[in-house]
Amino acid sequence: EQFAGQVITSQAVLDRCGPGIGGDVWLFQQVKNQLMAPVDVYAITQATANAATVTNNGSFSLATASGAGGFIGDLKHCKSKLTDQAGTRLRGTHCFAVDNFIDYLGALADAQGRPLIVPAFDDNRLPIKSVGDPIAEGYSGYVLNGLALFGDSNIPTTTTANLNQIVVCRADAILHLQSPVAMFVRPQFQAGNLEPTVGAYVYATTIPRWNSAVAVLGGGAYAASTFQ
Repeated sequence: EQFAGQVITSQAVLDRCGPGIGGDVWLFQQVKNQLMAPVDVYAITQATANAATVTNNGSFSLATASGAGGFIGDLKHCKSKLTDQAGTRLRGTHCFAVDNFIDYLGALADAQGRPLIVPAFDDNRLPIKSVGDPIAEGYSGYVLNGLALFGDSNIPTTTTANLNQIVVCRADAILHLQSPVAMFVRPQFQAGNLEPTVGAYVYATTIPRWNSAVAVLGGGAYAASTFQ
């Protein structure tokens, strides 16, 4: 698949970019942001196309007073979908959710005001890092039920009921292949305002090596409005 991102700028910006002027840096960063959003959406769509599903239509809770329940219990069920598949048996490593949901989890406290979950550092774990991203953008700092929790607000809600989807996966079992970024500049046609278009494009594809490497959690307990 081919993906492109672009911004419209002024000819003056292009003329003045050069030694000692960092306009080209922020211009490229904005173009890259415009480009990588559709790549991310595509990767999510491909990775979850044939994923296993876990549904919770009850009320949201982080956990239950006894037994395996709530969100933590749902994560366990998602992990079981990965590990119990005959012929595959993959151990889940990562969990992806929209940022509103992750912030909600971090704000939950007990009756004494103590946070129910706290950031966890594990120097044996290597969070996913995209190219040019040395700080692992999206990593929340939380590890839940053995899963590194990442924020990605490009994860779509379900179209019928606006429910959040939480993705549990074995990340290294999903291949993402991407070409180097190619830049282009196009002058404005009939350029009365001298506003050229600066953009970039890449070729990318996402291939889950096994469909059982991904499970998607959803249902009424994860209504998007609850976590806004």
